[in-house]
This record gives sequence, structure tokens and C-alpha cells, in this order.
Amino acid sequence: MQQRWDKPKIQSGHLYQLFAYLKNAEKLGGNFEAAEGILIYPTVHEPLTADLQIQGHRVRALTLDLRAEWSDVRESLLALI
Repeated sequence: MQQRWDKPKIQSGHLYQLFAYLKNAEKLGGNFEAAEGILIYPTVHEPLTADLQIQGHRVRALTLDLRAEWSDVRESLLALI
């Protein structure tokens, strides 16, 4: 994440790269046409969750507190899918 005017911001390069993967998956057809993507960043100050629709693909960006117990981190990751 980046800070801009004291607000967290998704790094555009990460978003563009994820979108490129989604568009290439879309070309495979079938279930891949509606592929979803997730950007996961470590929590630094405050948690963030963003849910976007970009050209028919769901893109989520969120933070994960890596200071938590490993079992809690694992459960958080499993909850994403």
C-alpha cells in the first residue's frame, strides 16, 4: 500500500499486473472468464478492505495482520477463498 494525502492507496502497478493476469485467464474461457483477483498487503497502521469491479472481474485488496498468531493468519487466508 502507498500513502497519499494520509490515506492508504493501492499501488497501481500491482493492480495493473493483477488485471493483466485476469484478462489472460479470461481468454481461456469457461470458468476463467469470470476470474477474480486478490491483492494482499500486510497491515501497517490500520486494516483496509477494497472490493472493485473492473471490466467484469472482481478485484479485492485487503490487509492482513501478520503479527497475529499463525493459526489466525491461516484462518484469515482460508476465509478469503
